[in-house]
Amino acid sequence: MKKRFVSIMLASTMALTTMSLVACNSNGGNSGDNASKTLKILAYDGGYGTEWLDTFAKEFIATKPGYTYKIYTTSEAAYTSIISTSKGCPDLVIANGLTATDISYGYIEPVSDVYATLAQSGITVKDEVEGQFTRSGRFGGKEEQWAMPWTAIPLSIAVNEKLLKEVEHTTTGETGNCVQDGKWVSVPTTIAEFATCLADITAQKKTENDPAAFGWSKEGSLWFESMIYTWWAQKTGIDTFYDFWNFPVDSTDGPESFRQEGIKFAFQTLKDLFTKDGKFVNNYGDLVSLDMRDCQREFAKGKMVFCLTGDFFANEYKDELSTSGNVDNIKFMQVPAVDADAYENENYTYITSTSAMFVPAKGANKQIAKDFLVYISQKEQLVQFTDMTGGIRPYEINGETIDVRKELANKDWTPFQETMLSLYYDCDDILSAYPRNAQEVSLIYLYEGINHLTGDYAGIMERLKTMSVDKVVADETYAESLYYIAKQSWKNYRDYDI
Repeated sequence: MKKRFVSIMLASTMALTTMSLVACNSNGGNSGDNASKTLKILAYDGGYGTEWLDTFAKEFIATKPGYTYKIYTTSEAAYTSIISTSKGCPDLVIANGLTATDISYGYIEPVSDVYATLAQSGITVKDEVEGQFTRSGRFGGKEEQWAMPWTAIPLSIAVNEKLLKEVEHTTTGETGNCVQDGKWVSVPTTIAEFATCLADITAQKKTENDPAAFGWSKEGSLWFESMIYTWWAQKTGIDTFYDFWNFPVDSTDGPESFRQEGIKFAFQTLKDLFTKDGKFVNNYGDLVSLDMRDCQREFAKGKMVFCLTGDFFANEYKDELSTSGNVDNIKFMQVPAVDADAYENENYTYITSTSAMFVPAKGANKQIAKDFLVYISQKEQLVQFTDMTGGIRPYEINGETIDVRKELANKDWTPFQETMLSLYYDCDDILSAYPRNAQEVSLIYLYEGINHLTGDYAGIMERLKTMSVDKVVADETYAESLYYIAKQSWKNYRDYDI
């Protein structure tokens, strides 16, 4: 048996704050473990906070006489060692990823029964997410489901409209209907307009205090997927995009998928927008020392016009937004499209789907933990999560998406929250990296857990400064190209005994 080191959901750092193991609020659960009667929850305290979790746990435990609960926050690096032993093992983990290594070692309890219980009430995981939590969670021929999503995490670009409307159009390039009387009056809708806007902002930046054009960091370059996948799907068609993720197991031609034109077009667009003469351009600050949390924090303060971010932004940086007076200035925006037609008819929203809730096999209260998963997945709690955090839980009832805008019709959404919800609910389709069109998911997808085109976006961005896209993506002799890496690994993929 080959070593099983398989990532179902590749962990990212978006909206998550790395913390040491800390006990949080609990309903009497802070006074010692008393393990058999304490529902212990290990969770991230990141962009969504833990207030929602504490609220739900308190309500749930009130229905379980004799039980208390305790919520811990921790870094991702800590949870595997914690769930590998019965001593101190949590009953539920709410994390930002799950490895099949943990499944194969017997550390994870299946939650297929939770899915079945919810299905009896018509509650299911949204199809665009289900592929990553169920189809890619089957190992050894067992039709088991090992995890449930707790957020969808839509990613896109945020814009400070107040700053945008102060930008003068002084360079050449397309502006569409976005410029009036020499100033930008609306967000760019196409790549060409976006390129012109970035150039105008950079040309206008004369001092350190002037806003920069675009916020990203090397550490968070994975977040460019929201742009890459949108352009890829628009350029080659959404069916071609989804077919990519169902790698042809029995074919030696599988690596050729990595050379398709949509992928090359997307990386060429990134190169054109953010590099020039061997240097990065249009960015804020030092891309190496800056991480995405710092970048978004500075964006909230008004230090740049555009920034990569996700649905968690308004909640995570509410203090900075309030202090800087930017609460009403910042909106989520659609990724600028390949052309005007795509903007109108191929409006796609990318969701990362990397969040995971799972039950450790060595926990003392597995059934209570599963009951809690059922409880927090009821319609009332699904809606309340969005009300409290601004985030979205990707579930449906009787096949219908739960549109929280209708459920919370009287809520005073911030402009960011309102536009984020519109991108999620009103888009033409959802982009998520799994083989949606497949009748049977290939073993390669299960083996590699490929939720990302590459794990080295930072390296790719660095190489794009000085190399051609053909070399970085498709060169069959360059050892760091996407194609070369896929081709070298293909035999292992095909021969893997899952």
